[in-house]
Amino acid sequence: MNMWMKDIDAINNRESRRIYLDSEIDIKKMIKLKELINQFNEEANLSISLIDDAKEAFLGLTKSYGFFKGVRSVIALKGPKNDELLKEKVGYYGEKLVLEAVKMNLGTCWVGGTFDSNSSIFDKKSEESLICVITIGYCNNRKSLRERFIHNITHRRTKEMEEIYTSDINPPPKWFINGIKAVQKAPSAKNRQPVNLEYKNEKSIAFVEELEGFDLVDLGIAKLHFSIGAGNGKFEFGNHGEFILQLKI
Repeated sequence: MNMWMKDIDAINNRESRRIYLDSEIDIKKMIKLKELINQFNEEANLSISLIDDAKEAFLGLTKSYGFFKGVRSVIALKGPKNDELLKEKVGYYGEKLVLEAVKMNLGTCWVGGTFDSNSSIFDKKSEESLICVITIGYCNNRKSLRERFIHNITHRRTKEMEEIYTSDINPPPKWFINGIKAVQKAPSAKNRQPVNLEYKNEKSIAFVEELEGFDLVDLGIAKLHFSIGAGNGKFEFGNHGEFILQLKI
């Protein structure tokens, strides 16, 4: 584990990986991840779980986002059906786990496509919704030709900063621009980058236009990236949630 890697470094180093080595995750890393999952579940009233051996359950995922090989473990992102903020929370805390995995030199990929959410391996209660999963495991340091090919056919161009935000002053504050740069590197369903940010009257908000699908998951991911990039605050949950500045002493 790279104990010295900062969150912003993890953002810069993160990339979606779809081909995994047939190796179990080191026990110390599994313990650390499960400790974080317990912490996040308690903090946000979620029921995220790390499934050590998800080989059989993952067979149904091959029709979804890209092509996968060698998957052993997944993080199942789920929580109460009646939580209106569930998708956004899943995005926010799921990406926290992704960035921690990067620090551990583990590969990850968000998977939100069609799969058998009723599989018993996910241990989902009747009052819970399984939103999506994150594949996690060891990968080769360099992407194979197959993996690079998959990346090329699934990847869209990264939006320019001016396509992501609006501002009533030009330029907006440096911390806001730093946050936008981190949002540019946030993963999103089908790489659509649906999250918009606004700086107006010295306040910043984040929102998506569509509330169906995975846009609210993408909103949670983008809010985390922005907060890390800006380095001086945290977003409120909710569509059009406000960024709360925290003055540094």
